[in-house]
Amino acid sequence: MSIQHKKEIFDSFFNSPESFILFETHDINFLQTLVNDENIRKCDKTPLRKFINNALLINKSKTQPIKTAPVKYNKTKNSGFYFSKNSLQFLTKPTKKAVYNFGGYSNIDIVNCGYTVLYQICISNGIELPTMKEFIENREKICAEHPPISEKYTVKQHFCAILSKSEHSEGESEFIKKLVDELIFVRKLLQHPEFPDFSAEKIIGIYTNFIMKLIVEYLVTNEIIVPNFYSLNCDEIYFKPLKEFKIADVEKFIFEKTGFLIKMH
Repeated sequence: MSIQHKKEIFDSFFNSPESFILFETHDINFLQTLVNDENIRKCDKTPLRKFINNALLINKSKTQPIKTAPVKYNKTKNSGFYFSKNSLQFLTKPTKKAVYNFGGYSNIDIVNCGYTVLYQICISNGIELPTMKEFIENREKICAEHPPISEKYTVKQHFCAILSKSEHSEGESEFIKKLVDELIFVRKLLQHPEFPDFSAEKIIGIYTNFIMKLIVEYLVTNEIIVPNFYSLNCDEIYFKPLKEFKIADVEKFIFEKTGFLIKMH
């Protein structure tokens, strides 16, 4: 039993540039209001200031508050993703929501991304993972039944840690034990014969990045977004839609291109 990786997905990763530029457009006056708001966390104020300064360097008009700034994304060594140091996607959740909602952005992200992508890789190779399937189909219920062992974690972070570590822990439930057993089993199969040094996380990242490229392709081809005017964060994209769209149509496009059933919201 083995996993036959999709060549086009790895070719896409290796042939992609080491870095690229995208653009975000925001109301600088609103961002400045957030910077001056004593309720906004300090860790959010630095990226907000950086974006404001970059936008003002390029757009010198004082009468137009809506300004665009470039955001550089770099390919990371140990993951299949691109990351940006100055993207507003890395603001804390409440501030991020305020910024993108005010800016008129919509977003699409992969539901339960790590588990979903891993599961789709496996079942496309005829490998059944009943416990993981149950978790994906009943995530909210299972999360409610399995609170994190440590107060340091949210429930979501707890299950992300289980996926990342794939190790048994003292006092784990029978369900978690079965899930970890499946993860340990499939991690060995996930290794790429040509790239044995690639971790399971990097391989999942490479597949996820390919799916995100397809989402962008769909949005651009169908004239829902302006090319290069969007924001990425691993399994999530923010964009200003030029017209209405249906997530079900994006999911259908992904299935047609990959054979993967990827749920989005």
